[in-house]
Amino acid sequence: MPPKSGTEEKELPSAGILVSKYQNNQYKENYGVTLELGEPITLLGITEGGVNTARSSLLGIFEPIRYKSVFNYINFLDSNTYAGLYNFTGVDALPDAFNAGLAAASVDESSLFDLAVDEDFGKLDLSTLTSQSLSGFTMVAVKLKDHSRVDEAMAFISAKPELGVAVARWDKASGFYAQISLALQAFIFLATGLIFLMVTMIFMNTLIINVVERTAEIGTMRAIGADKSFVRGVFLAETLILNISAAMLAMLVSAVLLALAGKSGVPLPESVSQFLIGGGPLTIRVGVLPFIVALVTVVAVSVLATIYPVSVASSIMPLKAMTDR
Repeated sequence: MPPKSGTEEKELPSAGILVSKYQNNQYKENYGVTLELGEPITLLGITEGGVNTARSSLLGIFEPIRYKSVFNYINFLDSNTYAGLYNFTGVDALPDAFNAGLAAASVDESSLFDLAVDEDFGKLDLSTLTSQSLSGFTMVAVKLKDHSRVDEAMAFISAKPELGVAVARWDKASGFYAQISLALQAFIFLATGLIFLMVTMIFMNTLIINVVERTAEIGTMRAIGADKSFVRGVFLAETLILNISAAMLAMLVSAVLLALAGKSGVPLPESVSQFLIGGGPLTIRVGVLPFIVALVTVVAVSVLATIYPVSVASSIMPLKAMTDR
């Protein structure tokens, strides 16, 4: 976009620092200093070897959307400036013996203790190492709008070797945090299973009470010629009609609520949201498959819950009906 009349477009350098809006406000409040884009800045770095300074410039001022308690106090600068400020450089590769020792220690406990008593381990000849320029990042997390296209996105990036990027799914890249997420998922499935078990028991108790209260009706049907399969069919059909009708009504209400919540998302506590979905409200999309699974589950639970009560109902003899009357 061309600059507006009366103004000149300012070209920012590629190397520099990004300062948080919070810290910029603190500079103004405490020292009366207002930072402007492109303004030259002197950076101060304290290391074990002393104090270093580096000339840089302000590339921008950012305001974090999530993790404000962390990123409000963090500034970002390019890797070359960082390396010069803190005397930090990368290496192309470590010696094979060093890497082999670390690999063995990661899978064998005895090898880990062997490294602790090996005086030669860790003594590296720095003259044999090949320096490598810093890339500026070690890991980049990408959150897709359409998660179903994750394989397509990974294949697209992998097909570009010039990027020099290794692609992995979140669970492989996250390590310990992925295990926590999987444990939470397992807990949710276990809790859901317990809920379905309780629902089945409630259905069964309700049907048993229903059978006891209708003993006379069942005995009368048996007395006029109804066989056991007919009695079983009556109770099973009644249970399915009631439960499926209630399930369809509940799914209709759920679909409406999900559609309304899908516009803005479901708010979560900030710490939970940041840990599970990277911050922000939980986005919900209405799909057909979950409703089909729910309907099948209702039918399965209804059938399982009627097995024992139906067996009780079908075993009632006509004499029982006459006695109850």
